[in-house]
Order: sequence, then structure tokens, then C-alpha cells
Amino acid sequence: MRVVNLPIAVLALVQVSTADDSLLGDWAGGFDDGKDYVFLQLHFKSKDGRISGTYDAPLLFQRGRSLRDVAMAASQVSFEIPTKPEARRFTGEVKNGVLAGQLKEGGTERPFQFTRLAMIRPENYVGAYQIQPGHFLSIRAGVELGISALQFIDFKTGRVSVFFPTSPTNFFRDRPSWCLTPSMPP
Repeated sequence: MRVVNLPIAVLALVQVSTADDSLLGDWAGGFDDGKDYVFLQLHFKSKDGRISGTYDAPLLFQRGRSLRDVAMAASQVSFEIPTKPEARRFTGEVKNGVLAGQLKEGGTERPFQFTRLAMIRPENYVGAYQIQPGHFLSIRAGVELGISALQFIDFKTGRVSVFFPTSPTNFFRDRPSWCLTPSMPP
């Protein structure tokens, strides 16, 4: 087993900072829907001057579904996810690598937030890392999510979660509800 000492600062939760406020690329995030969190991945591209997009809901086994009415004017963004009985309309702003705003579904409004993802080669990060004496993380490619994310297992706490890249050296981990903690007998 390869063991690498890794300062905890490298794996710290970070605020994304980027001068690029375009919409193009991959994003991860979502919104609260009652007591549940809806995790989505957004993918935006441009062809012939038009922006289009798709979304994935990997925890619901949905991939490559089309976004409707994608529009961007300056830093303002809007798009729609067709759902029944009413579509989900997202209206927000891109700033410093974060797309945040309000989601409207019927008469209900709620906040949403997505963070721009960097493209990485997950295999470059695979291994066991010692973050403190006696405290190890195992990191592997998070291939189930279909993006360049890293899954980690914390051998001290038993926590399993995902790191999403914002650059080759910065990652974020969002929504503790995504983590699985095994139950321990009393």
C-alpha cells in the first residue's frame, strides 16, 4: 500500500475563486426539497454561439437529460428542467465559480447552488493518505458519478464521501447528507 503524508489543508473545504464567470463546463450542486437534498450535475456547452445544457441526477440513475431554455446575459443565468406536473425554473448568477439563485417550481421557491468543476485525472490521486499520525484516508476515482470526482474513506471515522475538484489542488465536499456512516452496535 502506498502511503503519502498529506497536509489537511490540501483536502480542506475551500471557497472557489476564479476569474472565469462563464457558464460553460461542468457543475455540481443542487437544492433542498423538503427534508431531502437533490444533487445534480449540470453540463453546459456552446455551439454556433448558442448555449445548451444537460443534467445528470446520478443518485436517481438519470444521465444526459436536456435542459430547456438555457440563457445567459452578462452573469445572469436561467434554465429549466422539465418535470411533472410543473417544470423547475432556475434563475441565478454566476460569480467566482459559483452559480446560485432561486428555483421556482409551481408556487414554491427555494435557493440553489452549483460549483464549477475542474477537469482532473482521478487516477493521479488514488492511494492511501496519512493526514495525521494514525489517521488515514483512502482515495479512489468516484466513477459512479460520471465526473472527475474522488471518493474517500476515512478509516478513523468510517465516513465515506466525495471530493469535487475546483482545481488540480483544491476540492470541496458539500452536503454532509451525502456521507454514509456505518451504524455501530452499542
